[in-house]
Amino acid sequence: MVLRERLLYKKAQAEHPERLARNTRDWSRIEAVHLNPNKDYAASKAA
Repeated sequence: MVLRERLLYKKAQAEHPERLARNTRDWSRIEAVHLNPNKDYAASKAA
């Protein structure tokens, strides 16, 4: 699915470069998401 999205963006950018002058979205996979990190996790990431 991600590959399909990338190809769609590249095609749209080729057809209408004036609409998509800036960089497109970073489609790389995010390894971990913490919606409500506890205090210990937040403190270890800040250090």
